[in-house]
Amino acid sequence: MKSVHFLLKDPDEAGGLAVKLRNAGIRIKIGDYSGAEDILRMDREELPLLITDNREAAEWCMRNKIPCLGYENNEEVRFPGLPVVIQGFEEIDKDFLAIVYNRCMGIPVVIAQTERLVIRELSLADLDGIYGLYSQPGACSYMPGLDPDREKERERLDAYIKNMYPIYEYGLWALIEKKSGILAGQAGLENREYRGRSIVELGYMIDRGYQRRGLGYEACQAIISYAREVLGIEELYAFIDPENTASLRLAEKLSFAFLERSEKEGLFVYVKT
Repeated sequence: MKSVHFLLKDPDEAGGLAVKLRNAGIRIKIGDYSGAEDILRMDREELPLLITDNREAAEWCMRNKIPCLGYENNEEVRFPGLPVVIQGFEEIDKDFLAIVYNRCMGIPVVIAQTERLVIRELSLADLDGIYGLYSQPGACSYMPGLDPDREKERERLDAYIKNMYPIYEYGLWALIEKKSGILAGQAGLENREYRGRSIVELGYMIDRGYQRRGLGYEACQAIISYAREVLGIEELYAFIDPENTASLRLAEKLSFAFLERSEKEGLFVYVKT
């Protein structure tokens, strides 16, 4: 994100945020709705993020695939088609806007980096790698497989990306080996019901070619830190098949405590607080 355009009825409302962004090196334009068509002539990588309180302007952005953030400054203004809206500028900063911009542009948000991995949101470009991961012998022994219809799986992944990440700020993420740039596995946080309440589950899957290198431990450590320090999630669960000895060892190495064997699924339940 190189620039932000404010298309507001009262441009002064964004004055404080504009100053913060300028100080962070972001180009700013504050004005009314005139000149918006000029944006269509820009190269895609130069597109700005538009912040607007006008529904027609937001709908124009969506039709033309322009990154847009809605500003609901009164009860009469709503943006049903936008994935993210705000109701004030006081707590908004460059990092937040960069995430909104990247998701609008289909750029996966990087969650964390370790010595050997980039942990980022999934993208549709990962689909081939995901099928390769799940096609390996034993890959689906402890988890559901993929739809044999690739187009249906693509639609499912697209819906997951557009809904899971913006709403919860977490989900299942891609593990990219830095050295090769290859998808080495998946790991992340998922919602689950346990004993009548909603909890957050830690899960992971490592490509067979990258197993026995400590990547699962490396990724899960980073995700646990992210869950606590960024998301404020203090309690994480793991549900593990008793025959999955590698995952049982990893849970213990990560200091998860054994709770019980679930009656319904027969899985070992672990918790980390």
